[in-house]
Amino acid sequence: MIECQESLSPIHFEELREQIDKESYEIRDWRQWVARIQLDEIEANYKEGDKQAIIDAMYVCADACLDHPDWLRNAFLNSVQAVRGYGAKSWDEVFGKPHDKGVNIRARAKKIKYQWAVYASVKNSGRAIDASLFEDVGKFYGLGKTLTEEIYYTGKPLYDAWIKKYGEKIMIEQPVVFDTDPAVQK
Repeated sequence: MIECQESLSPIHFEELREQIDKESYEIRDWRQWVARIQLDEIEANYKEGDKQAIIDAMYVCADACLDHPDWLRNAFLNSVQAVRGYGAKSWDEVFGKPHDKGVNIRARAKKIKYQWAVYASVKNSGRAIDASLFEDVGKFYGLGKTLTEEIYYTGKPLYDAWIKKYGEKIMIEQPVVFDTDPAVQK
C-alpha cells in the first residue's frame, strides 16, 4: 500500500498553483510541483476526450498528496454516476480500458520503471550519446543496449519539452546513480 509520506503534508491544488505561478522555490515538495505540471497536461488530455485521464489524474493527486482540482472531482463524480445510474455499461466505458489489447505488460512496465533514470543518466553522463553509452547505462540498470536506447528516445521528447518549458529545475532531486566511470559500475 502506498501512503503519503510524513514529510508530505496535503496541499490544496490551487495553493500549489499560486506558489508555482509566483515562481516560488519554497514549494513543499518537488513531487507536488511536478504533479501540478502533470495535472495541467492530463486535464488537457481529458478535454480532448481521453477517458483514462481521470484515473491518471487521481493517481497523480494521491501520489503527491494533493487535493483534487475541481475539473477532476467533477469528471470522477460524473463517471461514477454514469455507471451507478446505468447510463454506462462498465467502468471501461467511462474510464477507458487500462491497456490496449495485445500489449506486453511486462515489457511496458520495464520501460516505465526505467524511463526517467535512463533519460537522466544519459543526459547527465557528459559523454557522447552513442551505442557505447547506451550499453553502459543499460548494463547498470540490467537492460540491454537496444532497450535502453529505445527507452531514452521514447521519453526524450517529453522530458526535453518539460525542461524547455520549466527549466532545468525539473531535474532537481532526481537521483541519478549511473556513473560514467566504468570502475564505479556494478
